[in-house]
Amino acid sequence: MNRAVERSRSPVMCPLPLDEHGRVRSPHPLPAALVGRTFELDTARRLGVSDNRLRASDLTVPSKGIRTPSGEPPSLIEYAAAVLARTGEGWISHTTAAMIHGLWIPARLTHDELVHISRYDLLVGPRRQGVDGHQVRVHCSDLVRIDGLQVSSPARTWFELLPRLRRDEAVIIGDQLLRHPLPGIDRHTAPWSTPSELSDLVERNARRPGVRLGREVLPLLRQGSDSPSETQLRLAIVGAGLPEPTPQLRLVQDDPLSPTADLGYREQRIALQHEGGHHRGPDQFSRDIRRDERWLAAGFRVIRSDVSDTRTGFARVLAILRPLIGSAGHAA
Repeated sequence: MNRAVERSRSPVMCPLPLDEHGRVRSPHPLPAALVGRTFELDTARRLGVSDNRLRASDLTVPSKGIRTPSGEPPSLIEYAAAVLARTGEGWISHTTAAMIHGLWIPARLTHDELVHISRYDLLVGPRRQGVDGHQVRVHCSDLVRIDGLQVSSPARTWFELLPRLRRDEAVIIGDQLLRHPLPGIDRHTAPWSTPSELSDLVERNARRPGVRLGREVLPLLRQGSDSPSETQLRLAIVGAGLPEPTPQLRLVQDDPLSPTADLGYREQRIALQHEGGHHRGPDQFSRDIRRDERWLAAGFRVIRSDVSDTRTGFARVLAILRPLIGSAGHAA
C-alpha cells in the first residue's frame, strides 16, 4: 500500500478487553480466512466472530465497519475491497486503481487518502466518509478484475486521471500503458493497451473531462519507454527542437539479444542511456560497462544521464546533443 495513504489514515484503537482481575485477556483466534487480512464486519459476523472479539486489542478500525490487524497498515487492495463491500455497487477507480495497477503517478497524487469508487451514472454516487464517489459511463472493456476486485482497467484509469495531470505526466503514463512488460519484474505479460485502443477510449468519452488533454497527448505516446525518466528525456529532446530519438534502439537491428540503448540515433551513431536507481548495484554497474563497450566499439557516442539530469530538465544532455546532431546532419 502506498506509504502516503498509510500515514494519512489514523486507525482507531479498539478498547482492551480485561478479565475479572483487570488483566488484558488474550483474544480468541480469528477464523483462518481473516487472519492477517483487512476484513469487513459483516464478513466476520457471518463466520461467527462476536462483537466483543471485533473490539479486541489486536484489531484497529481504519474505517467504519472495517477491521485490520493492529500494527500493520492494510494492503491497499484489501482495504479497497472492504470499503467497496460497504458501499454496494461500483468498482475501484481513479487514483486508487492507479496504485493497485502499479501505474506511475505524480507525487502530489500519492497523498490522496480517499478510496475512489465509481458507479454507472444512472445510480446514486457512493457517499461514505473516506470515499470519493464518481458517476460515469463505461464500456465493458473498461473494467477488469484483480483478486476478485472490480477495478477500472489501466487504460481507463489513465483517462480518469487526465483532469488532474499535466501534459508530460499524461504522456509518461500513456507510455507505460504501451510498453512491453519486463519478465520477472511486471505482473502482466502483454502491454496494457495499444495506441488504437487508447484513441478509441478517448473518443468514446468525447464529452468527459480530460478528453482535450487525451487528444493532445495521443500523438506523443511511444512504445519502448521503460521508465518515466526515459519518457521525460525524449520529451525534453523533442521540446528543444531536436530530432526525436528512437526508443530501445538495438545495436544490431535484427538481433533480439543485441544491446539496446534507451534512446538513440542510428544515423548519427548516438546512444542515450538513462541510469535509474537500479543501475547503482555492482552487478548492474558491471553489465552497463560491458554494454557501453559494445556501443563504443561499434563507433557510437554514448551519452549517459541520471536523476540529477532529470532535475535540470536534461540541460547537460541537450547541450551535448545539439552540436553532435547538427554536425552529423550537416555532414550527411
